[in-house]
Amino acid sequence: SRKHSAIYMINDKVMLKDCETKKTATADGNKMDKGGTIVLKHGMIILFANMEEHFVVNAPPTVEEEVVWDGKQNETSSATGRTSKPEKKKIDTANMTARQIREAEIKAMMDSLDDSQTYTKYVPTKEERKEKEDALAKKTSTESHAFDSKFSRLNIPVSHEVVISSGERVVASVAIDPSGSRFAAGSFDYNFRLYDFGGMDQSHRAFRDVTADDGNPIVSISYSPSGDKFVCASSSAQPKVFNRDGKEIIHFVKGDVYITDVTNTKGHTAAVTGCMWHPKDKNVVMTSCLDGSVRMWKLDGKTLFGRLICDEVLRVKNQRGVRCGCSAASFDREGKWIVHGTKEGGVVLFEVGNFRNRATGVCWDGHVGTVTSVCFSGDNKMFATRGEDGNICVFDFEKMKAANGGKVGFEYKIGGIETGYEMSNCCFSPDNKLLCMGSNVRPNSEESSFLKFLWVKGAEGGKIAAEVAVGKGVSVVSVSWPGGINQIICGLSSGEVKVYYDPMISSKGAMLSSKRKARRVNELDALLISRSDNGVSGDVFTPNALPLFADKEKKGRKALERDRMDPKKGKIPEQQESGFLAGRDGGASNFTQYQVDKLGMTESEKRLQRDPRAALFKYNNVNPTGVVTGLEKQQPTILATTTAEEEQDSRKKRQKTG
Repeated sequence: SRKHSAIYMINDKVMLKDCETKKTATADGNKMDKGGTIVLKHGMIILFANMEEHFVVNAPPTVEEEVVWDGKQNETSSATGRTSKPEKKKIDTANMTARQIREAEIKAMMDSLDDSQTYTKYVPTKEERKEKEDALAKKTSTESHAFDSKFSRLNIPVSHEVVISSGERVVASVAIDPSGSRFAAGSFDYNFRLYDFGGMDQSHRAFRDVTADDGNPIVSISYSPSGDKFVCASSSAQPKVFNRDGKEIIHFVKGDVYITDVTNTKGHTAAVTGCMWHPKDKNVVMTSCLDGSVRMWKLDGKTLFGRLICDEVLRVKNQRGVRCGCSAASFDREGKWIVHGTKEGGVVLFEVGNFRNRATGVCWDGHVGTVTSVCFSGDNKMFATRGEDGNICVFDFEKMKAANGGKVGFEYKIGGIETGYEMSNCCFSPDNKLLCMGSNVRPNSEESSFLKFLWVKGAEGGKIAAEVAVGKGVSVVSVSWPGGINQIICGLSSGEVKVYYDPMISSKGAMLSSKRKARRVNELDALLISRSDNGVSGDVFTPNALPLFADKEKKGRKALERDRMDPKKGKIPEQQESGFLAGRDGGASNFTQYQVDKLGMTESEKRLQRDPRAALFKYNNVNPTGVVTGLEKQQPTILATTTAEEEQDSRKKRQKTG
C-alpha cells in the first residue's frame, strides 16, 4: 500500500526493485540497496520494510536454466512439449460445514505451493508450423489482388492495388509528373486533385483540390518535362497552365467565334478535346479542339489583355478536304511530329513547323467515328489509336513518315474494346511490348470492366496477353503506365483512382503511402460532422483571434496614452461647440450650409456686415485688375441724351425768352 517495492517479470525472470523508500526490503537477510534491483529465486525469503509477515518466493526458473523445482519433474506431453500441471486434489465436502470447507480449501492451496512443475522450452511441431504458414499465406493473398504467375512473366504490376477517392464524377484524365512523385486527376466535377505519394498515408487524401473552370468538365491534363507546371484542358475554349502546387499562372485567350477561318483567330472557339506538353521544350504546349484546329502555344509569347495568344495553327480536314473537329492529338517522343485523330475516324501525321504543307501520312479506314486517343511507344517506333467504334489500331511510325503524303495502313487492328467515353485512352508498357487500355461498361450494370493488355510485337501481335477485372458497373476511362515507378494508374467512372503495383518490380509511388498508417481521426471533428445538417465541419475561430484584429506591435503605457488622445488613432468623435445643433464646423444649422462653409465659398462672420448696394456700385468704376473689362465692353453706345420732342420744346422756350 505504501509502494515500498515493485515486482515485475522481464525475459522470464521475476525481478524485485526497491522504490527508494526510507526502509528498503530484505532478501534472505541481506538488505537491498536503495533503488536497487535483484532477481527473485525459488525459496527466497523477502521482508518488506518493518512488516511482521515475511514472504517466501515460489517462482519458476528461467528457460535457459531449466531448473527442476525441489528436484521433482512432472510429466510433459511428448506431442506438444508443453508442461503438464499437477492434478488438483479433490476435497471430500460430505458432512462438512462451510467454515470447514473453506479451511480445507486454504490448506489444499498451501500444500499446492510445494508441488513442483518442470518448465521446458516449447518447440512447435511440423504440423503447427505448417498451419501457421498456411494462415499467413492466406492472409497475404486476401490483402493483394488476384495474382497469376503469367503477370509476373509479363512484368505487369497488378499483384497489389490502392484505391484513391477523387470525387463522385468520372475521372477523365490522370497524369503523373516525370519524377513519379506526384500525379493529378481531372474529373467531370470541374475539379482536378493533386496527390503526393511521399506525403500521403493510407488514407490517400489529395493535398490540393482546385476548380479549373467552373461549369466545364476536365478532359485532359499534361505535365511539363521538368514537372514544375502542368496544362489543364476543360470543355471550354480556354485551357490553363498551373504550377506544381495548383496555382494558375497562364490563361489562354479565346478566339473570335464570328471568324470562320481558324488560322485568323487568336485562340480556340469551341470545346477543347485534349492538351499535351512538348516532350523536349518546356515553353511549348499543344491543344486540339472541335473547331477544327490544333494549336501550338509558346508560354513566353504575346498576350492580349493578360491572355496568351497562340503561336501556330494547324487546320484539321477530313478525307474530302472539308474542315472537321479534332478529337485527339499527340507529339512523338522527340516532339518533331504530330499525329491527330478526327471526329470522322481519320488519322493524320504532320511535321511540326510545316503545318501549311500537306500531311506527311494519312489513314482514313482505321476507325469509324471519333478517334478518342493517340499515344506513342517509348522507343518512338509505333503509335496506337483508339476509337469509339471499339477498335485499337497500331501503326508503324517509320512507314507513316515515309508515306510522303500517301495513305498508310495499320499493322494491327484489335476489336471488341468497349468504348463509351470520348476521352478513353490507351498507353504502352515501359518495355514497349504491351498496349494497356480499360474497357467501358454501362453505369450501375452487372457487367464487369477489365484492364486489358495486348501484344504489339512478335507473332502474337494483336492478341490479348492478359486482363484484370476492375469492378462491376465501373468503367476504366483513363490509363497511365509510367516507366519510372512501373505502376498502372487508372481513372474510373465511379470517381475513384486505382493504382496497381507489384513490390517485386515496382518502386516508390503508391508503395510509399500504403505503408504509412492513417492519422487518428479527431473525435470532436467526427462528432461535429455527424451532428451537422450537411455533414460539413471545420475549425472555429473567435473574432479577436483573426489576424485582422491582432496588434502589429506592442506599445508602452505612454505611447498608448498618446494614441488615445490623438483624434484619428483614438477614433475620438467630433465634439460639439455651442448652441443648438452645433458640433459641425462654423455651427451651421443644416448640412448644405455646413458643406458651403467647409469649402470656404462664403464667410459667415462677414456676411451680415456687408452692404449689398455698395457691393454692386463698386463695379461702376474701372477695376485695375481687369475683372469688369468684359462688362465695360458690353455697355450700349449713347447716340442722344434727349428725344426729338424734348429738343423741339426746348427750342420754343428759347425763342420766347429771346
